[in-house]
Amino acid sequence: MSNLNIKNLADCANLTLSNESDWEISGLRYAADADLHDIALAKNVTEIKNTRARVVLTEPIVLNTDKILLYCGYGERYPAMEKVAAILYSKENEQLDINAKDGYYIASDAIIGANSHISPFVTIGSGVTIGENTLIEPNVTIGNGSSIGDNCVIHSGARIGADSFLHYLYKGKPRCFHGVGHTVIGKNVSIGYNSVVQRGTLADTVIGDDVLIGNLTVIAHDVRIGGGSRVVCQSGLAGGATLGKNVLILAQSGVVDYVVVGDNSMVMAKSVATKDVPPRKKISGTHGREHRQELKFQARLRQKYGRE
Repeated sequence: MSNLNIKNLADCANLTLSNESDWEISGLRYAADADLHDIALAKNVTEIKNTRARVVLTEPIVLNTDKILLYCGYGERYPAMEKVAAILYSKENEQLDINAKDGYYIASDAIIGANSHISPFVTIGSGVTIGENTLIEPNVTIGNGSSIGDNCVIHSGARIGADSFLHYLYKGKPRCFHGVGHTVIGKNVSIGYNSVVQRGTLADTVIGDDVLIGNLTVIAHDVRIGGGSRVVCQSGLAGGATLGKNVLILAQSGVVDYVVVGDNSMVMAKSVATKDVPPRKKISGTHGREHRQELKFQARLRQKYGRE
């Protein structure tokens, strides 16, 4: 990642500063995650005021603040984010030297812990760290900068650290930002066959210790999964969703973007969590009702229409 002062970066990205400064920049993060020398991506005044970052990327705004505001055009927050990311992280996605050995491909700067096994037809990108006693089965791809802890199993066909695919419209046309965050996987984690874990957009996608992810499951960008949780086969967690500790997501279920499912809660099979779920609750149905309420609702429908 390149380190620049904010004046040079603004010139490179064709953006406007609220005041001239040589403040050094080290990264680009969401406002809530940004540190002092990051550029914070903010969407409202509250985020501008509360972020730890000295520099904030925002649309034009009149605000009395001691922060340095990096202005983009109205409706151009995401395109400006892409420009800044391309400058700061220009070297992160370059293809570095990759050594082919025994049928797998491992970047020269990847770190693999003791007693870990890399199966044939595996691709491991630049900056990847894999802990001890971890098994990577055949046909797995691990994207740049990903981190996998000790005693994990990544089953065949899984993709770890896939592009984040943040979709947005710009001037009426679809655009996609591939992300500059990483994927961080804790200890004793199992990722099922042909499942996908996307990298973070600006923050990281984080999977805690002792988590089980089933087959054909998608974990989108910026998701956070607490320790001991289980996500059963063919389920999906949308971007920014958060699972607390010991959460159970049963088969073919979903969690809507930025929804928080509290500790020890359960989403029943073929259900969707459309709003935040308090701790120790069980929800079901496509509208994410409390399970008993959903059963009563289904009973009323059958009583009214006479259908099973």
